[in-house]
Amino acid sequence: MGTYNAKYRRITSTFGNWTKLKDLIGHQYEEKQNKIVFYFKDGSLQEVARWDDCEIFLGTDWVLWTKNRMEKESQQTIKLNVEA
Repeated sequence: MGTYNAKYRRITSTFGNWTKLKDLIGHQYEEKQNKIVFYFKDGSLQEVARWDDCEIFLGTDWVLWTKNRMEKESQQTIKLNVEA
């Protein structure tokens, strides 16, 4: 079904460097534990604690990945409305 990339950073950090993640097949926020779990194509995962101190960037590859997943689950074509 493909993969997507993301990057995140801790906004409370002095430097605020972005951490890049590649070949993701999903991510899930665990509200009770205030963490996010990233799932990778190779079967590995990464947890980021104190997620409320972070921000994330998801690009158009994530939008297309989500669209493809929704189409597969619903067995219907989903049209994206893109303003020119």
